[in-house]
Amino acid sequence: MKKMRFFLKGRFICSLIILLIACERENLPGTRAYQDEFTREFLQSPEEIEEGFYQFKSKTEGYTMWFPKDAKVSEAGFESNQDVFETFSFGEQVKKENLSFYYKITYNQNVLTDDSEIYLESLSSYAGFDGNYETF
Repeated sequence: MKKMRFFLKGRFICSLIILLIACERENLPGTRAYQDEFTREFLQSPEEIEEGFYQFKSKTEGYTMWFPKDAKVSEAGFESNQDVFETFSFGEQVKKENLSFYYKITYNQNVLTDDSEIYLESLSSYAGFDGNYETF
């Protein structure tokens, strides 16, 4: 009889845990970003900061960025070294326009990156950007 009560209690607790997990997922947005568990680890809030974008915070805590709601971070391509380096890729699908985008992000904060002016000039030239950057 004691074994049966223990078994039933264990089953009840497991069922309760599964129900809580299911309820938590139901409260999340139905977007690709929030439905992916790995991507969700980076997102700061289920509220969009701008239409179609969530606030993304790096695991290095070195930067934040707008992250598309229909994108998903590739867990296989994620690499991080404490708070000085992080690289990952993510894909985004824009179904209305039948488009897919692929992004590769690399954050590197070490001695070699101290001369940011050279990197900014190179990036501006490559992207055809003729504007100012904000320092923070």
